[in-house]
Amino acid sequence: MTSSLNWPELHRWQPKELQEIARNTGINYSKKIRNIDEILAEIKVNKAEVITPLEWIALLYNKEQWDENNPHLAEQASILIWQVAVENRNKFLLQTLLSRLVLYYGNKQKVLSLSMVKGFSKTANKLKAEKPLTVAIIDAISGSYPEMNLSKLCCEYLALPEELFKRENLPVWIKIIHKSLNYVVEEFSNIIMPNEQQVKWLLRCLNRMGREQQIIAVNDILELILTEIGSQFPHLVDWLRSIYGTGEMHNQLSEKARRALKDWIGGVNYSDFQKLVKLVVKKVPLQEWQPRQLRNRQKFWADYSNRFERIRILLPQESLSIIGNQFNQNVELLESDGSDPTEVCIFDFGEWLIVEFFRGKGGEMRLFPSHKNRLFEESKLSIKKIRRLGGEIHDHKDFWQYICVQWLLEKNIHPNPGTPPYRKPTDEELRKRQRKLVRWWEEIESLERQAKLIG
Repeated sequence: MTSSLNWPELHRWQPKELQEIARNTGINYSKKIRNIDEILAEIKVNKAEVITPLEWIALLYNKEQWDENNPHLAEQASILIWQVAVENRNKFLLQTLLSRLVLYYGNKQKVLSLSMVKGFSKTANKLKAEKPLTVAIIDAISGSYPEMNLSKLCCEYLALPEELFKRENLPVWIKIIHKSLNYVVEEFSNIIMPNEQQVKWLLRCLNRMGREQQIIAVNDILELILTEIGSQFPHLVDWLRSIYGTGEMHNQLSEKARRALKDWIGGVNYSDFQKLVKLVVKKVPLQEWQPRQLRNRQKFWADYSNRFERIRILLPQESLSIIGNQFNQNVELLESDGSDPTEVCIFDFGEWLIVEFFRGKGGEMRLFPSHKNRLFEESKLSIKKIRRLGGEIHDHKDFWQYICVQWLLEKNIHPNPGTPPYRKPTDEELRKRQRKLVRWWEEIESLERQAKLIG
């Protein structure tokens, strides 16, 4: 190496970065340091260990100028420096180089000479075994689509972008970190069936975003991800409902996203009702004919799954003890009042509330105007307390599904789009149904009289 630079004495040239390094390493920064030619000479004779941290900093600071004066040696010198960092395990030099490389790509800062940037590729494969995440981060941010690539890496590691950088002691004040959050929804939507950990990662990313960035992301979530998938994740739905369910943030959503959010909320609420039916049929002692009756109700309300704004589940003590801990939301005790034991679900359809009694005498459905009722606010409910409230009543006798659909339509409660209609009963079937209803109404009137006796 023939070129030699005349470096100034350090007491005449005292950049703050060098002074800080000197203080941290105990080096007297007023001492003259060697120039690049002298440092490279030490490397060539395998004496890199005698090079001080201050000299490494000075070398990197002046390497671009040295390259201009020594273009035929620039690449070779850079490779030698990287080899010292990687192969000689010079931790200080390696961390300095990697941090500067991240700033070079992430913030477009010229903190490394171009030859040093190119030199990384010559040692990256050796470094990958020791620092696979660091190499992956640099590969991501140095590619054609850095923000998207970084987002993909975050999804793989289920981490926020700054967490990846902190994990590798890399600078976190780069612009690319915040911009990479723009792509997390796209990455999440590419997952065929997300698991709970991936959903938690998405929520952490959403909470890390700025307001406008988050609004765009939530619109994308609701427009890109199918309701059948999204509604399987109650924590995500609860987060969406709490922030975007009403008010100003709700109004920031597109019309399509608002409809989707309503469907997601309905879907997750219906899933609790569906799970309740399955658990009761499987684990609670029932009479022989009752499982079929409950499955019919589950099938019927599946046609309204996207309409459930809220659901309240009340269980008798026996059922609560058996299945009460297996739901996404809290389930409550249905107070005993001498009535036949039954599970109760209260559905909120916006303007109307519907109460379903699963079994026991009566086994009816009751409908109440939501503005006149406190079925979701009353802390303690029993079967008789609910029956005392009155409401419109519907049966579960023959062809009840067909009749009930018409009844609900009168209240502006519509099934999900595309739901096939139930078969219309014949005149003879309707007459048989009416005969059964006479006895059922007598039973309901008796139960309501008993309910009024509780005070």
